[in-house]
Amino acid sequence: MGEMHWWLYDLVVIAVVVLCVWNGMSSGILRAIGGVAASIISCILAFFIASPVSEMVYDGFFQKRCQSIVYENLEKADIADDIRGLLEQNGIYLPVTDNEIADIIKEAGEDDDLADKAASAFGLTGDELRDKIGTAITNAVEAHGGLLPEWAERAITEADSKNMVFDAAADTAAAIFTEDRYEASAGLEEMYIRPVVTSLLSVLVFIAAAIVIGFIIRIILLIVPSGSSSVNSILGGAAGLVKAGVYMFLIVLLTSSIISMQSSDYPFFAEETVNRTYLFRIIYDLVTEVI
Repeated sequence: MGEMHWWLYDLVVIAVVVLCVWNGMSSGILRAIGGVAASIISCILAFFIASPVSEMVYDGFFQKRCQSIVYENLEKADIADDIRGLLEQNGIYLPVTDNEIADIIKEAGEDDDLADKAASAFGLTGDELRDKIGTAITNAVEAHGGLLPEWAERAITEADSKNMVFDAAADTAAAIFTEDRYEASAGLEEMYIRPVVTSLLSVLVFIAAAIVIGFIIRIILLIVPSGSSSVNSILGGAAGLVKAGVYMFLIVLLTSSIISMQSSDYPFFAEETVNRTYLFRIIYDLVTEVI
């Protein structure tokens, strides 16, 4: 299923709206409002559940596997030489061993005075040294295609990521130079893979929890009378339209998460395909601006 099937997105929009409005009209205003309330309440509860559950799922099922993937790739890649070369391009020549570089990084990360002292040898401040080393580490990871899974490499962004690496993971950088692959792979997994996977898991858990909680609440609402007047049906349809908006929010949330992780292997889940749609594109743009 590729880009040519873009119309399926618009079909989903039409189907969701028609079904929700029809259900609201047949159920009546009281049940329809209860359904909207159930959708909102389930989303709120799911929001608080999603993060801790996704972390638990990641730790239990994904963490060790992701670390082993990075460890295997580290055995094939000489990241330390890349980092040293990138530093030299920025005027930081380190005529010392890799172990001594690791000591400098650790000391600079633990003590500002030591960072300033090490940086002064290159005519830099401690913050400038941190920035250059952090940028070199991130650039080296980016340059080594295949060190991380492709979807994780896409999470290495511009300035914010590059500036944070050194301050947040001096031990990881030092482990790269000392060839402590276990610690280095654990650090790279923590910096680049965990945020991506837990982000997607949070979305999946959020949607699943919202559906389950909403279903339970709707079963309870079956005791509410439906009513049969025309006004009651029209107001119920209007409430159903609001419920359709909640469902479309969840669908867009899931779609945008898949798009952010996958490569060009599945063109159906791509910005280019979404941009070809008529109805779905409008909702997608509105939701993604909010989130």
